[in-house]
Amino acid sequence: MLLLGVWVGQGIPVSSSEANDQNSPVTSPTSAITTTQSLKTRDQAAAEFVARMHAALRSHSSVTADIEQTVSIAEQRFTLTGRYLTAGPKLRLEFAVKPNQGPEGSLIEVCDGEELWSQINLGKTKRVTRRDIHQIKTAIAAMKSVPDSLLVAELGLGGLTALFASLERTMAFNVMKEDVVRDRPRTVVQGHWKSDFVSQWKRKPNEPLPAYVPDVVRIIADSNTLFPDRIIYLKKQTEKSQKGYRALVSLQFTNVEIGEMIDEREFTYLPPEDIVPDDITRHYLEMLTKSEAETVDSVSAKPLPR
Repeated sequence: MLLLGVWVGQGIPVSSSEANDQNSPVTSPTSAITTTQSLKTRDQAAAEFVARMHAALRSHSSVTADIEQTVSIAEQRFTLTGRYLTAGPKLRLEFAVKPNQGPEGSLIEVCDGEELWSQINLGKTKRVTRRDIHQIKTAIAAMKSVPDSLLVAELGLGGLTALFASLERTMAFNVMKEDVVRDRPRTVVQGHWKSDFVSQWKRKPNEPLPAYVPDVVRIIADSNTLFPDRIIYLKKQTEKSQKGYRALVSLQFTNVEIGEMIDEREFTYLPPEDIVPDDITRHYLEMLTKSEAETVDSVSAKPLPR
């Protein structure tokens, strides 16, 4: 997927030094913002802005951008650089992966609207997978219950739009700030996990989430285009000598072009002759069946209104 399966988190103000150092702690997200708005109004404003960003992403006929992602979880650190291209249901994502230790690698995901191909190269290991998007979408259309947006995101059906669908479902956005950087107006929003989602991690009260799971997500967007400049997943510092938050994952978009023509060959993929593709469509169809069954069970378990 867009973030290689890494979770997303939050924090707020962004300083120039933090922009250059993803491991630097940041201040408490709630204490960093001063507002005269009520909590309800503030929550609504942040959530509505994220919804507007999601709608804007869906409305674009095409998007091309350079992309850089940095990941720092425990001793694991690596940087991914590449390209992001999308036009309607079509998608191309390319990453070169450079870890702080171990072999370098690469990731390519290409979707022509009918098939989604993924090619992962890591050292001497190569793997190609295929998903039949038509079959998956047909199965979704036939479901009696609407699949949740997180599952749709996991199916790999939409790049950034799928990511935002997942964020809206799983996170409560409750902080928003507007400022100007280099003569560009920008908006910063942040959120934390919704209680029903975070409850999936079985833990004692006040026990921190696992080290690989962020606590908050911060989105920095262009206030005019509503396109995200950066998405940062932050983890609360647990060491007594450290305060605030540090970045687990940072995703940055540059050289963004919206509505420009993209060569159709960008959305064409042919697997290497020396690799036998693994068709994982059935796995995702089974996920859909399981999701619908769980939805039906959940509804039937609720007491009838009196």
